[in-house]
Amino acid sequence: MSALQSIQEPRLQSGQYILQQIWCTARQLYNQGTIATLQWVPAHEGIVGNEMAHSCAQMATKRKAKLAGDEGPRLKSRALQIGREWIRAEKTRRFDQLQVGKFTRTIDKALPREHMTLVYNALHREEAKILSQLRTGHTPLNDNLARIGAEQSANCVCRMGVESVQHFLFYCPKWRNERTKLREAMADRWGDLAYALGGWSGRRDRRNSRFVDGPREKWKPNLKIIKATIQFVIKTKRFQPKATIAKYTEGIEARAIEDTRVSGEMVVSDDESVGSSL
Repeated sequence: MSALQSIQEPRLQSGQYILQQIWCTARQLYNQGTIATLQWVPAHEGIVGNEMAHSCAQMATKRKAKLAGDEGPRLKSRALQIGREWIRAEKTRRFDQLQVGKFTRTIDKALPREHMTLVYNALHREEAKILSQLRTGHTPLNDNLARIGAEQSANCVCRMGVESVQHFLFYCPKWRNERTKLREAMADRWGDLAYALGGWSGRRDRRNSRFVDGPREKWKPNLKIIKATIQFVIKTKRFQPKATIAKYTEGIEARAIEDTRVSGEMVVSDDESVGSSL
C-alpha cells in the first residue's frame, strides 16, 4: 500500500529514480493507447504475481545479493549506509595503526567510536579537562610524573603502592571520605576503572559469557558515574596546580593535620604550600 501511495504522490523519499521510471513507463503505455492500472492485493494469499514479487524481494535483500544484469543506481538510504560503513571502517583502520593512546585503549575498547562526544559536550570545561587527564593517564599523579621525570618515585605517599589512576580513584586510604559518594554510585561496579571513565571494558560475565557492558556497538557511557568520578577528583584537590602540605605530602596523617588546622590550633600559611604545577 505504501508503494502505491508513493507512486500516486511522490515526495522526497528514497528511490526517486524508481518512481520516475514507473511514471515514464506508464506515460509511454498511455501514449500507445494502453492504460495501466495498479491494484493492491493481499500478501500470502496464493496470488501468483504477488508470490513472485515476494520471492524476488527476499532474494534482493540477502547479503551480497547482486543484480542479474548491470548494476543500477543505489537507493539514497543504501548509498548513505554504505558511506557510513566505509567511514567507520577507515577510521578504525587508521586508529589501529596509531602507536599512541595505549592507556586510553586499555580502558576503552569501544574506540574509535564517538560515544564520548556527547559526554564531553555535557561537561563544563574544568570537568572535561579532568576527565581527559584521567582517560589519557596524563595526570599530576606520581605514576605519570615519575614516567616523565618530574618525580623520583611513582609510589603514593600512603606507601601502599604506585599512585596510578586506579589507586587514586579506588584504593588510596588518604581519600576514603572523599570517595563515599563515588562508591555509592558505582555500587557493584566498584573498582572498574573503564566504567568510571566512560569506557567499554570488553570484559565478559563469567556466568553467561556476555559482555558486562553490553554489545560494543551499542555502548553508552554512564554520565552519572562519570560526573561522580570527576566530583571525587575535585573534592580531593589533587589535580589542582598547587596542593597544601597536608593534602600532598603527609600521607595518611594528612587528615588529622587538616582537622587541627581547621580548629585553629595550627595554621599552615600559603607560603608553605607545595605541589606539582603540572
